[in-house]
Amino acid sequence: MLRILRPFSRALPYLKRQRRDVWLGLLTLLPGNVIELAIPWMIARGIDRAQRGDLGSASLAWIASAALLLVLLKSAARYAVRWLIIGASRRFERDLRLDLFRKFLTLPSMFYQRQTTGDLVSRMTADVEAVRLCIGPSLMYFATTATLVPLTWAMMFSLHPALSLSTLVPLLFLSIALWRQSPRLEEASRAAQQAIARVCDVATESYAGIRILKAFTQEDRQQRRMEECGLEYVAAQMRFARSRGRTQAVLHGIKDLGLLVVLVFGSWEVIRHRFTLGEFFLFNDLLIRMSIPMMTTGWIASMLHRGAAAMRRIDEIFDAPAEIVSPERPSEDWPRPGEVEVFSVSVAYGGIRALKEVSFRVPAGGSLGITGRTGSGKSTLASLLPRLIDPDCGVVRIGGRDVRDWSLERLRRECVLVPQEPFLFSASLRDNLSFGLDGEVAPELLERALFDCVLDKDLTSLAEGLDTRVGERGLMLSGGQRQRATLGRALLLDSPILVLDDCFSAIDTKTEALILERLEARTKDRTTLVISHRIQAIKNLDHILVLDQGAIVEAGTHAELLRSGGLYARLERRQSLLSELHRI
Repeated sequence: MLRILRPFSRALPYLKRQRRDVWLGLLTLLPGNVIELAIPWMIARGIDRAQRGDLGSASLAWIASAALLLVLLKSAARYAVRWLIIGASRRFERDLRLDLFRKFLTLPSMFYQRQTTGDLVSRMTADVEAVRLCIGPSLMYFATTATLVPLTWAMMFSLHPALSLSTLVPLLFLSIALWRQSPRLEEASRAAQQAIARVCDVATESYAGIRILKAFTQEDRQQRRMEECGLEYVAAQMRFARSRGRTQAVLHGIKDLGLLVVLVFGSWEVIRHRFTLGEFFLFNDLLIRMSIPMMTTGWIASMLHRGAAAMRRIDEIFDAPAEIVSPERPSEDWPRPGEVEVFSVSVAYGGIRALKEVSFRVPAGGSLGITGRTGSGKSTLASLLPRLIDPDCGVVRIGGRDVRDWSLERLRRECVLVPQEPFLFSASLRDNLSFGLDGEVAPELLERALFDCVLDKDLTSLAEGLDTRVGERGLMLSGGQRQRATLGRALLLDSPILVLDDCFSAIDTKTEALILERLEARTKDRTTLVISHRIQAIKNLDHILVLDQGAIVEAGTHAELLRSGGLYARLERRQSLLSELHRI
């Protein structure tokens, strides 16, 4: 039992928050059980009096009225128990899920690259629900069994000690059966939890990539994947059902065997006048009432094993290290606009170096362009400044201080990254633009941001203008509109450091040139880093770096790099030729 309960140690603080309602529910359980046992005792007394012939109509009416009152009191007690304990378990579920989600928000980006969305969704939903069932219904039924069975057996012992002792034998077989089935139940339960996670993974992946599935006519293939996962899930659930079914079968057999023993020997005792008819009825009724909660022990055992498997999966998330955290005493004197310095930085993913000894400096209010071939480490470099990742070695400084000295909230508010892949929430365009701000945004600020990202003219094509809902991931907008909206969202923050990570890739060159022209006026008093594979986007910046295979291979102004005739010049010539071909 202790081995089964050990995984729930992390759940105890959440249960303690609900201890008042849990204790009230458990205390209400005891009088409810006493009342439940008083009902058959009262009926048995009436049977014995009727057999003796001294049960009048008045006495019968009194017994019936008292029994009815007890039934009502028992029902009220049962309702109160469920209201208190199940209610507490729902609040437990809420708190656990909120803390689990809070933990998700602290985990680094690399964690999500190793995990699937479906598996994480399954842990947030099915696993938390499995743990709740252990805290709520399982606890309630266990407490019912723990109080009702001893009380019932004590009453049975007072009626017939020898016959009562014989009912303890099945309990021994019950304990052995549960102990033997325990490992199989836990293993089958964990497999079932993993199977539903795979189903969620295929489903969420399909929903997110539905346009690609349709474009490549792969609906049947994805359907087959879902069928395979569904078959695996059914097989896992059937293994769990078989283990649970064997336990239930043993429980039913033990219960029926006990009833048979009482029926045979109890009837013999009635014939020999050692048992009255009322006592025989009461003993059988008590045995049945005792067997019902005992039957739930199989269900409780299966729920405990399922909850233990689910809690282990939840613990894996809680135990995952939040590698990037705020310092205990963060710096507060944020420089504006702020100098950016990267010194001897290296980053590796899975043993492959993404950046190798990269060093550069951007003066406060200056601008830097970064370009290079695909996979040269540009996006990795962009992620270092707001600490989406930390370098394996080297230092990133802002205003002369290590970025690890700033709180994450302050750092990411003052150093805003516009990512390469735009992401919009399923809300209105207005809500997406003002996502990083608290409260209402002044209309003039919104108009300025829309103008700067060249999204103002697009509002006329949207049914409800700024209040148009953009759909999940912004799919109601074009790729270029999504990129411009994410740029506008960043501009509204008016941060002293702006990092643009190839965020013009889906925008035509004419619109890109117009955005850059408008941004030039906005970035005079801020430090700006523009990462782009397009030379057109960075040629007018103060300084330019060229990355190749994670290292800086060239540095200088646009004119200097063209004169050197290196990689930058080759990229510029290639893009100029492609531009000429497009015009032709």
